[in-house]
This record gives sequence, C-alpha cells and structure tokens, in this order.
Amino acid sequence: MEKKSRPLNLLIVMPRFIDNQGGEYIFPLGIPYISGALKAQGFAVTTLNLNHREDPYTALKNTITSNNIDVVLSGGLSTEFPQVKIIFEVAKKCCDSIITVCGGGMITGDPEAAMEALEYVDYGIIGEGEVTNCELCACFEKNIPQENIDGIIYSEEDSWIKTKPREEIKNIDAIPYPDYEGFELDIYLENHTSSLLDIAGVDKALSLLCSRSCPYNCTFCFHTVGNKYRQRSIDSIFEELDFMMSKHDFDFIFVLDELFASTIERVEEFCRRIVTYNLRWSASFRVDGITDELVQILKGANCQSLCLGLESADNTILKSMRKNITVEQSENALEIIRRNGLSPVGNFIFGDISETKETASNTLQWWKNNQEYTISLKMIRTLPGSYLYKHALANNLIEDRAQFLKDGCPYINVSKMSDSEMRDLTNTISVLDMEKTQNIAYSDIALSNEPGAIDFTWGCPQCGSINSARNVRLFSLSFASCSNCAYKTLPPIPQEIVTNIDSNLEQLLSKTNVGLWGMADYAVELIHKSTVVQNSGVFLIDISQFKQGNYIAEKLIHAPKVIEEKDIDIIVPLVPVFAPTISSYINERFKNKKILSIYDLCDPSIEI
Repeated sequence: MEKKSRPLNLLIVMPRFIDNQGGEYIFPLGIPYISGALKAQGFAVTTLNLNHREDPYTALKNTITSNNIDVVLSGGLSTEFPQVKIIFEVAKKCCDSIITVCGGGMITGDPEAAMEALEYVDYGIIGEGEVTNCELCACFEKNIPQENIDGIIYSEEDSWIKTKPREEIKNIDAIPYPDYEGFELDIYLENHTSSLLDIAGVDKALSLLCSRSCPYNCTFCFHTVGNKYRQRSIDSIFEELDFMMSKHDFDFIFVLDELFASTIERVEEFCRRIVTYNLRWSASFRVDGITDELVQILKGANCQSLCLGLESADNTILKSMRKNITVEQSENALEIIRRNGLSPVGNFIFGDISETKETASNTLQWWKNNQEYTISLKMIRTLPGSYLYKHALANNLIEDRAQFLKDGCPYINVSKMSDSEMRDLTNTISVLDMEKTQNIAYSDIALSNEPGAIDFTWGCPQCGSINSARNVRLFSLSFASCSNCAYKTLPPIPQEIVTNIDSNLEQLLSKTNVGLWGMADYAVELIHKSTVVQNSGVFLIDISQFKQGNYIAEKLIHAPKVIEEKDIDIIVPLVPVFAPTISSYINERFKNKKILSIYDLCDPSIEI
C-alpha cells in the first residue's frame, strides 16, 4: 500500500444507526473520542455523521472527493458490523488508494475474524484507540513502518500481523473531550433523544462517560476498552460538563458507564455537585450496592432512572453468569427503588450455559408475579470477545467466525435446553410481552405527524395516574413513562395503523410475494392483528434458529432461504433497529430484492 509523506486528510465517519425513515439512536462516544484525540494532536480531520444525511453514502462519497481524503476511520460494536462495513466499502470503491482504519468492539472482540469479514479495512485498532490512532496516523504521514505500534492488526503476505497489546490508558482524565461538535450534537439533541431514555418529559439528552470498563466479568459481557476499571476524577467530569453547557442546550445526562460508581463516597460527591446544575440523569448500578441511603441521595440529586443488571431470577443462573449477586439482592434493590419513587430499568436474559427449562420457568414465574416493574425479557446473545463466545467456539457452536459476524451475531443455543425447548421459550416470551401491553387502559389514541407514531392517554396500572404521551414511535422501543411513579409502557398498535399496513400489503401482494423479517416485540402484535398477513403470499422470516419453525397466529416462521424458494421480491424488516443488518444480509445473498421500511407501510399516502 502506498503511503504519502505529507500531512494527510483524515475523515472520521459515524455509522448510520437509524433506518431510512429516521428514528432515534443514543449518541455513541467512541468515535467522537477518537476524533477529539486526533484533532488535539493537530491532524487535519474532517468528520461526518451519516445519521444526519438524507442520502448518507452519496454524502460519504462527496465528502471524500471534495476534501481530498487520504484516510477513512470508523468503527463500532460487533452488532453494528453491516453499518460499519459499508463505510469502508464505499470509501475503497470511491478511491482504492485510501487507507482504511477500523476500531471498536468488533475488532477487539475477535480481530482476525473481523478483519476477514470487513474485507475493505487495511488496519484494525485493538482496544482503546485514542493513542493508537494518533501513532498510526503519524506513521502514515511520515511514511514509516507501523509494526512497532502496539494494539493494531493488519495484513501482510496473506497473513494477519497482530502487534503487542496496547496498555490501557491509566489516566483517563488526560484524554481530550469527545468531539461532540464534529458529529453535529446540536442536530442530535434536537431530534434524537426523547423516547429512548424511558423518562417522561426528557427532550434533549447528552451522553457522558465517567469511567471505563468494569471490575466484574459476566460471561455474556465483553469490555471493549480493557478489563481494568478506571474512573475519571469528579473534577474532570464537571469541567467537561461546564464546557458542554456553555455550548449546547440539554436537560438530561445519560451516563453510559458499564458501572457508574464503585463506592457510595463517589456517588455522594457526584450528587452533591450535579444537583446545582438542575439536570436530570440516569446511570447503571449493581443491585448489591442499592440501599435506601444511596437511592435517597440519588433522588435528591435528580437521578431519574437506575439501570440494573438483573439478568435472571434464578440463583443457579446468576452464579453461572458470574454475576456475584442473588435474586434476593435484586428483589431488595427493586423494592428500595420503587419505594423511593424512582424507576428501575433492567432485563432478564434467557439462554445462559446452565439454563434449563426449570430455571427459565423460575425467572418467568417471578416476572409474572412482579408486574409492577418494567423488566424486559430477552434471549442471551453470544458476542465476540465474551466468555460465551469462547465457549461457543470451543464447542463448535460457531462454525465460521467471520460469517457469524456478517450474519449479525445471530442467537445460538449455548444452554442445556434443546433447540425445541429454546424455540418454545422464545415463543412464550413474545406472547408474554404482548399480553402485558393489553392489560393497560389506553384512550384518545391518535396518529402523529410521523408515520408509525401516535399520541395517546393511558392509566398507570401501578399508581392509577392518568398520563399523556406524544409522538411515541411504534416498532421501536419507545416507552411511555408515568409522570408520577415512572412505570413504563410500550403502547399497542392502533387499528388505524394496522389498516394502513394491510392496505399497503395488499398492493404489494398484487405484484409479488412479501417477506416480513424480524419476529420480535411489535412484530408479534402486528401479525395477530393483521388480516392480510395471513395471505399465502406473506412469509414470516427470522435468522434466529430459536424462532424458525415456530408459529405466530398459526403463521410459520421461516429461515431466510425461503426468499429464494418462494420468489419473494420485497422484504420488510419489522424491527427498525435491525434494518441495516437485515438489509446487508439480503443484499449479500440475494439479487434484486426491494427492501421497504415498516414505516413505509404505516403511511397511507405512500406510493408503493
């Protein structure tokens, strides 16, 4: 590869997380941190946030051309693979001599597999990237070898060269602030934050990191920035906050830390200072650290929501997951938070290595008995770099590591349950989520201006308060939150939207067969309510082996191969957050297929 001995023009690209109809995402900080570090070292950096462009990849091409770009940098998590790969594909096809650099969890989790799957990437960054990217780009500019740079992977003579691991950054106070402005934070604050936070009345939320990594090693988790837990000083956090408040308008802080604090003394100091800012905020906590004293301190400092690592209501599974907590501690924490009027947020995830039909039943029964809490039910994911992933590889549950990444890290069965039992469990979870929604009284439901969004009034089943919600987008996890007790609800699909979807489906079926891809959350409810979905030309599709072969409203769920078998020409992803992954999968394996957004079908005026 030819390198140039002159100052280079760098382009740092934030991947597109939203679908073509817009949508919301949580502003990631990894890429802005890299941009901030490179700018602080004096590199010539151009930035681009693809979420804020109507035609994102044309914008990418134009940015490369108009700025004479030499190096394109991007990255993300393993689950964001298709959104990241297309950036480098577009860049290389625009100009083959461009140097491409990728970082983030997808590289760190399994470097060789990621580099093979990405195809168009020249260099991968393993671990924290602030120092590594600066050193690597300096090598590009000085036209000197890069083999002495720690923490990178690259190809040489058809083999992967992986250099010595990069030491974790000890003093994270010294890292430059993330480059918020470079990725158009003001546009984000104006359009992309209200409903994802599950908090009533939040309009503009700022993402903030107060620490890196986590001192624990749960089997399903992977620490993309190293295993050593490091905390910023409180002074550093509030210096950044002062800087941000001088430049941007926001009313909420979304602390992205895996673990917000390790001691109550740190929480007390943070709360003593944050309360003077008149900002609301949320953060993640362990259940074994929740006390009345802690929650009262948090509430007094305007903390609105505590994210908890619940994971299971069976102690055998919690031990297997290496959670170092018990069900009893979770119950105690939830009760303390509820009693003090704050909102606990958490998931139960099924399918751990030790999961059996009995342990799963124990967690489901606990969930049914404790409906006062809004706990989501999910299947466990085997993510590259995690203990579960290594277990799956050792037991030949993943045959092709690069293909696994390309496929979006599909759910696989690592548990003690049979595949049939896992399918039954998945189906049970889908039905339970829908039934919980049906038990809430909704009224005054009206369509909002955006397709697939609604306004409505609802009665809180926990405290009896009457709440109004505006512009809540269906088919995404846009909760409505009770203004009194913070209980959350995922509203149902009104009949008017079902009618619009059915009408558009009928038009499509007059031309070809249609595939509905992604059997989760709202998909189950839609299939039960729709009459047109029962048409023989409509096929349900999911890549998860847990769902294939199951039925929803007597409609069979197929593997993707049904697209060829039944000559399906139009596919509609029903879960917008997974639309980029689904689109990438389809485009790679099937030719000349049209992909529509579910929000296209919600729109009665669209030309199908």
